Amino acid sequence: MRLAARVLFRRCRTVLITDLEWPAYRAILEQEARRTGRCLAEVPLRGALLEDHCTAQEVVRMIATAYHARGCEGTFSVPSPIRACVCRWRRSPAPVGRAEAPVVVIDGAQALGHAPADFSVEYCDFYLAGSHKWLQNAYPMGLGSAGVGARSPTFARPVRK
Repeated sequence: MRLAARVLFRRCRTVLITDLEWPAYRAILEQEARRTGRCLAEVPLRGALLEDHCTAQEVVRMIATAYHARGCEGTFSVPSPIRACVCRWRRSPAPVGRAEAPVVVIDGAQALGHAPADFSVEYCDFYLAGSHKWLQNAYPMGLGSAGVGARSPTFARPVRK
């Protein structure tokens, strides 16, 4: 998670998160934001989901709207619905002075080992997950994978001629 936070704030001035993030991960993001003089922008989803019973499409709209309104350049989120958001962001032109492709870090802790994970997805720059919930697992405590098809220059490898 510390690597993911450094990747995000190395390239992004403002990173979008939700109020559903795991407190330990949120603390790491807040610490890295302070260290680098960067910002976190939060989308309040908890009430919308639990009290207002909003739909998946409404969640995508809320996240995508907040991303543009707050001038974000990256996001830390769970796998769904961020895929739909990233597709939406990439269809619209980037505002002047902002990175063309958002830096996307996925928290797959609730999915990896429980649901199919696609590490070649084009919307994900870095996918991380803890393995502490797996039965009889001792090590490693966490896993990370750089997205194979990611379009963000954050993980782009230099081309050698």
